Amino acid sequence: EVGAKAMETGIWGAYKNVMINMADITDEKFKKTTLKLAEEINKRAQTQCSAVLTILENRKV
Repeated sequence: EVGAKAMETGIWGAYKNVMINMADITDEKFKKTTLKLAEEINKRAQTQCSAVLTILENRKV
């Protein structure tokens, strides 16, 4: 669980970094492509992290 949460936090931090730095980008095509990719990666990471945490919560200890 700790590893999954660490991964989630790392990806969230990277996503926020992209969002912050996009303010300085003037190439709109690059900006659009990068923002779309960042959104997709962030969403996929959230989904996968949730799946891992569900599996871990449901396992017998």
